[in-house]
Amino acid sequence: MHLLGLILFSWLSLSSASTADNSIAVGVTLFEEHNVVAAHQFFTTFVQEQPTNAVGAFYLGRTFFAREQFDQAIEWLNKAILLDEHNADYHLWLGRACGYQAQHTSILWQFPLARCVRQHFERAVELNPDHIHARADLAEYYMKAPWFLGGGQEK
Repeated sequence: MHLLGLILFSWLSLSSASTADNSIAVGVTLFEEHNVVAAHQFFTTFVQEQPTNAVGAFYLGRTFFAREQFDQAIEWLNKAILLDEHNADYHLWLGRACGYQAQHTSILWQFPLARCVRQHFERAVELNPDHIHARADLAEYYMKAPWFLGGGQEK
């Protein structure tokens, strides 16, 4: 009987994980089809139900980014990284969100945000050297940022 209970528990665990994967696919599809409002609503509910799901936090951050709500995007992209620090896309998009936020904030916040951009672009490339978008964004940062923020043509 103990073995039967273990098998049943394993099956239920796998079944609920599979349901979560299937569920998140709905939200990802909404986002990829540029239905940002519906994707935002989906991921808002999803992260309430599954607060430790890095993919949900990432896509909620992306929906805030798409709506140009960069403070909230940074918050959720940071959470995604806390849940899975080895995902290059999470670092790339956090760097991008920090960059856009830097363009809309006071000079006092621009410097720490610029450092955030560089650090996350560098980390994205470190995690996945073949990530073409991360490499392009890092190269652009190096070309445009002054030396005291880690930029420079020689890089």
